[in-house]
Amino acid sequence: MKYIHYSGKYPIIVIPGLFGSWGEGIIRDNNTLGFGPSRDIYSPLLEFLIENGYELNKNLFISFYNWRLDNDISAKKYLIPMINKAKAITNMNKVILICHSMGGLVARTYIQGDKYKNDVDTLIMLGTPNSGASISYLFWEGGEVYYEKLHNNFLFKTFWNSYLWYLKKIYKENGMKPLQGSFPSIKQLLPTKLFYGDYIYKKDRYGRKRYIDIGNMKEQNYFLEKLNREVYKLKYRVANIHQIIGYGFLTNDSIEVKRNNSDKWIDGKPVKINETINGDGTVIVDSSQLPHIDKHYLKKDHSDLVKYSTKILKDILNLKYDKKILKYDKKYISLLFKNINDMSIKIDNVKIKINEIYKYDYVSSTVLDKNTLWIIIKIKDIRDIELEIEPKKHRKAEFVAISDEELLGGYNLIEEKLYKKTKLKLI
Repeated sequence: MKYIHYSGKYPIIVIPGLFGSWGEGIIRDNNTLGFGPSRDIYSPLLEFLIENGYELNKNLFISFYNWRLDNDISAKKYLIPMINKAKAITNMNKVILICHSMGGLVARTYIQGDKYKNDVDTLIMLGTPNSGASISYLFWEGGEVYYEKLHNNFLFKTFWNSYLWYLKKIYKENGMKPLQGSFPSIKQLLPTKLFYGDYIYKKDRYGRKRYIDIGNMKEQNYFLEKLNREVYKLKYRVANIHQIIGYGFLTNDSIEVKRNNSDKWIDGKPVKINETINGDGTVIVDSSQLPHIDKHYLKKDHSDLVKYSTKILKDILNLKYDKKILKYDKKYISLLFKNINDMSIKIDNVKIKINEIYKYDYVSSTVLDKNTLWIIIKIKDIRDIELEIEPKKHRKAEFVAISDEELLGGYNLIEEKLYKKTKLKLI
């Protein structure tokens, strides 16, 4: 086998976060894993590395994975083979891992596990929920999708809400167990006692907060608790570790609950979700940061951390080129269609048919299953959007639009059930 050398640079492997991979097993198809609708999040990072001399599939690799699975499975099935591939192609004995969000947990699972081969030179985590995120409680215990105002980190929340809407449609008749079984990694994002602390509370009759000890909760994140108890392995096994942490955006933090008697919310049904400005819109600072590890702080949200981390990455990796990051002011609308026979979108008087979406770079589509289509519209200036939807014969079509309040005329969610061919004006 012919090996290629790159001036002594270790190969880089980018590990995307939750919703950063689409295809095999995540949706009901057999497509090869790729960025899919999250491409806009990761393209600036890849462009930065390529402009610094890296080449895709030569010394720059992407470890896509099925983020619905247990992180231990993701590490074994996806990350370890990619590390072995990168080492073989470059004839190097170590790699550099740049990880976003859950990708950092996949990396930690490998490094702190018994399969580790001492082959990671540098670990860089961007917005990794090292001690969990309270938003996961809402799904894991109640299967709920909260369509409250989608401030700040909109693109990530669009993915979250859209995909969970889809899962709820699949499992709506079967209770929590099938829903949890389809997405076990979410339990591994529940907050932990170590570094995060108690986050669920009830109020007593005097209005005082009484926090519930995580150790007494029925649903606990044993996965992260173990990783954090053994965090010394991470620092011992990798010489260079960096955390890039976002702050300055309202982020879900503690949750007030009340007793619940149904099969959902076994640790308490949410009454109030408290937020803190000390986070990136998804992960609070206290969860991202691990003790005694280099930290870099950016006033950016969970998605933009990837794009705007390049100045920090330049110094960490001793790179030369530092392209000025252009601010993209695109807006996004997420559309989901179920049981449709035909559909067209008219955007500012441009009519786009369902079989012609591929011709337009500001519209992307993902087939979730044979009955469900997911479309994301990204455009700088949206003045007018109209839909024409035709249900399948003798079937009820369902449609949901998710965006911010500005785009949908004061709403961030529009949901319709259609029984005949219908025209809808969104904007």
